[in-house]
Amino acid sequence: MPKIITFLAVGDLEETSAIGRYWPMAKELDKRGFKINCVALHHDYKSLHSKYFVKDNINIFYVGQMSVLKTGNKKYYFNRFKLLLIVFASTLKMLLKAISLKTDVYYCFIPQPVNGLASIICKLIKRKPLLVDCDDYEASSSKLTPFLKLFFTFFENNLPKFAERITHNTFFIKDHFIRLGLDPNKFIYVPDAADIDRLKIEDADKVETIRTKLGLENKKVVLYFGSISLNFGHSVDLLIEAFPLVKKQVSEAKLLITGGGDSFDEMKALASNLCKDDIILTGKVPLDDFKYYLRLGYLSVDPVRDHISNKARYGIRNAESIALGIPVITSDIGDRREMLKDGKLGLLVKIGDEKALAEGIILLLKDQSMRAQMSKNCLESIKTHNWDNFVNKIIAQTPCLQDCS
Repeated sequence: MPKIITFLAVGDLEETSAIGRYWPMAKELDKRGFKINCVALHHDYKSLHSKYFVKDNINIFYVGQMSVLKTGNKKYYFNRFKLLLIVFASTLKMLLKAISLKTDVYYCFIPQPVNGLASIICKLIKRKPLLVDCDDYEASSSKLTPFLKLFFTFFENNLPKFAERITHNTFFIKDHFIRLGLDPNKFIYVPDAADIDRLKIEDADKVETIRTKLGLENKKVVLYFGSISLNFGHSVDLLIEAFPLVKKQVSEAKLLITGGGDSFDEMKALASNLCKDDIILTGKVPLDDFKYYLRLGYLSVDPVRDHISNKARYGIRNAESIALGIPVITSDIGDRREMLKDGKLGLLVKIGDEKALAEGIILLLKDQSMRAQMSKNCLESIKTHNWDNFVNKIIAQTPCLQDCS
C-alpha cells in the first residue's frame, strides 16, 4: 500500500514555488512509490472550470484564491478587508480538504498564514508528521502593510518549529531560523533545480518560428525571464538601464524580457525611452511555450540589488538557464556564488551597478570561447544538481519518509 504525502501550497502550478520546488519534488516522490496529494491556492480561482484534476499521477485540489489576483500581465492586490476575508475562506477550505484526505505525512510549502495554520491543525488532529519547505522570505515584501508583515512574519518564523524536518534553498534561510532557536539538525539544504522534463521540447521548429516572429534572426539575445515586479527584488530596471551601454559595444545584441508583473507597464515605458528598438517585452507567455523562448538566449541575466529577498531567494530561472547550458550573469548575494560555482557557470558582477552589469554582458557576448566553456560546465553540473539526487537526500535525512518508503 503506497504511503501518502499531502502537500499544502499557497501557489498554483504556474507559480515559481511550484515550478522550482514542489512539482518536480512531487513527481520524483511519485516515482519512488509515494502517493501525492496537492492542496493549493490559485492565482485566479474564480476562473477555474475544474478545481480537481490529476496530472502526472498527482492529485491536484485547488481550494481557494491566492493573496493576489493575477490576470495576464497584471497583478492586483486586495484591500485589507477583502484580503482578510480571502485568507479566512482559503484557510478554512484548505484545512477541510487536507484533513479529509487520507495522509501519512503533511508537507507545507512556503509557510504563510493560510497553509501554515492548516498544516498545524492537521498535524495536531491527525497526529501525523509535518515537513516544511522554505524557499523565500515573504515578510520582506514591500507590498505588505505593517500589520500584514507582522502576520506573515509570525507564521514564517513559527511554523517550522512544528516540523520534523525543514527543507530550504538558501543558507540565509537556515541561518535565520537558527538565530530564532531552531535545531540545526532539522535542516536539509535543497537548492532550486530545473524540472528537466518540463524543459524538453516537442517541436524543434518552434524555436525558429518564435525567433523570426520577434525579429531575432542573427541577433545575440540577452535574456531576462521571470517576474517583472520591482517590489520583490527583481531589478529588471537595472538591466534595462544597462542595455544601451551594451548596444554601443555589441551592435547585434537584443534584450528579450519575458514575464509579467505589477511593474510591467513601468518597465515597458522605460525600455521605450532608453532603447526602443532593441528591447522586447513579450509579457507573460504560456507556460508550455516558456521552454522555447528560453532557448533563444546567448546568456541570461539575473539583475539584483542588495535586498533581503535576494539573500533568501535562490532563483529557479537561473537553475533552468544552467540546465540548458545558458550561462548566467548576476551578483554575489545570497547563494548565487555557490550557484555559479565561483564563476564557472556564469559571471558575478558588482551588485546594483548597471555599468558593471553592462560590462559583464559585453564580455560574455564577445568572448565566444568563454561562453562555450561556461555552457559546457553548466551541462556538466546538472548531472549532480538535479531533483533525482535532491529527493534521495530528503528521504535519506527524513525518518518519517523512510518509514513510508
